[in-house]
Amino acid sequence: MATVVVPQLLTLTLRVPLPPKANTGIFSFGMATNISRMNDSLPGISHWMLHSEAQLHILAPVEEYASVLEARMRKASVNVTIHTDETPFARRYVSLIQKLYDERSPETRWLVLTDDDTFFPSIASLASHFTDNYDSSESIIVGAISDDLRVIELYGLLAAGGGGIFISVPLARQLLQQPTWSKCMAFSNNEGDELLDKCLNTFTQVRPVFDQALHQMDIYNGEGSSPEAGYLESGRKLLSIHHWKTWYEFNVAQGAAVAVATGHEGIFQRWLFDGDTVLSNGYSVVEYPRAGSYGGITEKELEGVEYTWNEGDPEELWRYVHMMGPLRPRKTSEKKRSAKLVDAVEVITPEGRAIRQIYVERSQSNTAFRPRDRVVELIWLI
Repeated sequence: MATVVVPQLLTLTLRVPLPPKANTGIFSFGMATNISRMNDSLPGISHWMLHSEAQLHILAPVEEYASVLEARMRKASVNVTIHTDETPFARRYVSLIQKLYDERSPETRWLVLTDDDTFFPSIASLASHFTDNYDSSESIIVGAISDDLRVIELYGLLAAGGGGIFISVPLARQLLQQPTWSKCMAFSNNEGDELLDKCLNTFTQVRPVFDQALHQMDIYNGEGSSPEAGYLESGRKLLSIHHWKTWYEFNVAQGAAVAVATGHEGIFQRWLFDGDTVLSNGYSVVEYPRAGSYGGITEKELEGVEYTWNEGDPEELWRYVHMMGPLRPRKTSEKKRSAKLVDAVEVITPEGRAIRQIYVERSQSNTAFRPRDRVVELIWLI
């Protein structure tokens, strides 16, 4: 077998923004879920709650494993309390408002309703964004609007729970007044965000403020596809993402592992190399081949988000431009070679501690185009 000598490349220095200085204690997060789903979500939650000043309260039906999970999360430096609640999901979800209000600290400014498949890449950026842009002394609710106009047509202009619903303490106090609260909890709805929206519309003049950096991600492609690629390769500021273990599969904790080296601001940060290779940190390394009529990719093209969901159907593109536009057509596999992150672990190198990322492009059987797997290894020095 012939020996292949791989030349050593020069070390690259990439610039990553410093994390903002922010008080994360302004948030008290709440989830209505069950213990088995929480166990699957633990690695992702541990990332964004780790060593923060925020609280996390979970309402879940009685399960024997609850105390064990709570202990595991606290050992991982997550400030969490699991509360037993047997009420139907929608009411349990909205009742988080009362639980978070009752458990708030003197620092709490926002009561945040989330799903167990919601992920915040940087809680410091989230806190800085809310401190700079919203007045928590007012009765206000901030959230994500659905990415899909057809969903909006069905359910209206409501704050979608998966992107995070942020309720100021004064608004929570207003909703919890009797008899308003009892009437809200008596409404019949199957979804928590719909029940909350009905309560707001019936008893207050407060309507949601929709934040473009919060993402519900109502996108789908079918089994085995990657609808999320357009978002996570967009280079845009993503304060929240959703559906990472339900509508598509992406290991958010693995993607975020690079934060040990780059800080949380480096997660999903994007770099363009030589006009044909793009690193979306923690998600993919993509090559846009320069061959034949293919000419790499330009910075102008990269200003648009690739339409990687809904099968890339151009007739349906209008449904999504309000949230993620401008959009650009989905690239075929001949024009875009994607190596996706499959592993990220801490290692020891001659230079010291580092994070090693492995990105893999899988071979395509029965074609000459990609006869074998292709691997990209990145070493981030800590």
